[in-house]
Amino acid sequence: MVIFIFSKSTWNVFNFRKDLIKALIQKKNKVYILAKKNTNYLDLQQLGCKILNINFENDSFNILKDFFAIFKIIKLITIYRPNIFLNFNLKPVILGSFINRFFDVTVINTITGLGNAFLGSEILKKIIIFFYKYSISKNNFVIFHNDVDKKLFLQKKIVKKNKAHVVKGSGVNINYFKYSKLQKKKITFLFVGRLLWNKGIKEFIDVSNFYKKNKNIQFCVIGETTKKSSNGITKSFLKKYFLNYNFKYYPFVNDIRNHIKKSTCVVLPSYREGASKVLLESASIGRPLMASRVAGTKGIVINNYNGYTFKAKNRISLKKTIDKFLKLSFAHKNKMSKNSRYLAVKKFDQKYVIQKYIDLINEKKK
Repeated sequence: MVIFIFSKSTWNVFNFRKDLIKALIQKKNKVYILAKKNTNYLDLQQLGCKILNINFENDSFNILKDFFAIFKIIKLITIYRPNIFLNFNLKPVILGSFINRFFDVTVINTITGLGNAFLGSEILKKIIIFFYKYSISKNNFVIFHNDVDKKLFLQKKIVKKNKAHVVKGSGVNINYFKYSKLQKKKITFLFVGRLLWNKGIKEFIDVSNFYKKNKNIQFCVIGETTKKSSNGITKSFLKKYFLNYNFKYYPFVNDIRNHIKKSTCVVLPSYREGASKVLLESASIGRPLMASRVAGTKGIVINNYNGYTFKAKNRISLKKTIDKFLKLSFAHKNKMSKNSRYLAVKKFDQKYVIQKYIDLINEKKK
């Protein structure tokens, strides 16, 4: 079969879908990537798929650019005649679903999270729901990363119940993110992610200052800065934060395994998530977890089992949770570590996620 994977960028496809692509190619499918060509496109080619560059911006609408993107995708469909269309991320789901209303193609949409659109105004939410509702066909399969997003789509009658499925994000490669024993050294709380306000970076950095005098506790931040200060921490403001707050900063790296291994606990104070990739990877390595109580962390962080949850947008709640963790014996922390790994192996292994896509694709053959 010919399979199109439509996503926002080649970086995104490689970092989140490479093992799915490997599985599809192993089953003798021809895989084409429709995405904005940036980093990792050579890595994708080495997997055995072909890159079809689509020049568009996922986080904004540009009538002229989007028109040309739609026209190009229609042309590519007529040339390559795909049997399956896999759409990931907001705009690819909307555009890919709308275009394929006019073609005999099985569409599998993945709602990776509702993100910024649902953290903004009610008007913006209604606009996005409108686009989803009138682009996604009732015959489309829709895969969600959490039950809350699925429930919303069912309530809004965007998708039929028998076409809606839930998986834990893109899962985690438990062999790549191997278990690593918890160390008794200095206690390190680690944040990994883009330095966006809605990821809770401000709360994490604010709380770090409560522990300035304790040399045995450190806070580490790994991630990309933002272009606009309204969205998060920019490069120009980073030095200011260094001077006023108690944390170490490391630029984004593709391989975060060593940073996770050196940490004692991985913290995600996000305001909203689909299903956090960093929490899944950290669980697989065997780290206790802390996360805000939002849809995308439920089931990954289980209170008093492999970590703790706290109120989103609330630094006091985060501090109390950190204090609670600090009071635990090493044996208790180590138990949480092993529980995280157990969950990763039994529930978060990417093989379950990949199999769901394979099963839905196989329905095309029936």
